[in-house]
Amino acid sequence: MNTLSILNNPAKDHLLVKIEGQKTQPIDYVIADMEGHEICAGRYPANASILPIGVDFLKRGMYLLLVVTETAYRLQTFIKI
Repeated sequence: MNTLSILNNPAKDHLLVKIEGQKTQPIDYVIADMEGHEICAGRYPANASILPIGVDFLKRGMYLLLVVTETAYRLQTFIKI
C-alpha cells in the first residue's frame, strides 16, 4: 500500500477510502476515537482499491482511521458530520 486517501472528508454516512499500490494482501481497517478506543473494524479483499466504510452510526466529531496490511499501515483522521 503506497497511498491512502479519504475521498470524502468530512463524511456523513460513509467514508470512501482509496488505496493505491497494494493489490496482493487483505486490507484491515479500524476506526477509533481520538483517544484510541476502537469503535469498529473490518476487512476487505486484497484486490479492493476503493473501500466504502459505513460511518452513519458515529456521533459527530473527529476520528482515526487505521488501515493495515501484512506489510504496511497508514493512519489518517476524518471528521464525521
